[in-house]
Amino acid sequence: MVPATAELDNTEAWVPDLYVDPAFRRRGAARALLDACVAAARDRGCHRLVLESGHERAEAHQLYERYGFTFGGRAYGLRLI
Repeated sequence: MVPATAELDNTEAWVPDLYVDPAFRRRGAARALLDACVAAARDRGCHRLVLESGHERAEAHQLYERYGFTFGGRAYGLRLI
């Protein structure tokens, strides 16, 4: 996770990509990684978490949307406050 600092009221954390080895999919690994990213972002005072993902990753995108992320052009965003 990369903290991307902007104005204090718009501080974001950025995850350039989240990838789980196929051998470990469908076991909760991705959700655990998302939980850890959200916790780390909140601990750093971020108000939003941005996650980039390639267009061809439909299963991952479904997970992000179920988690609460919304798609915004080329990345998924999650408000933390």
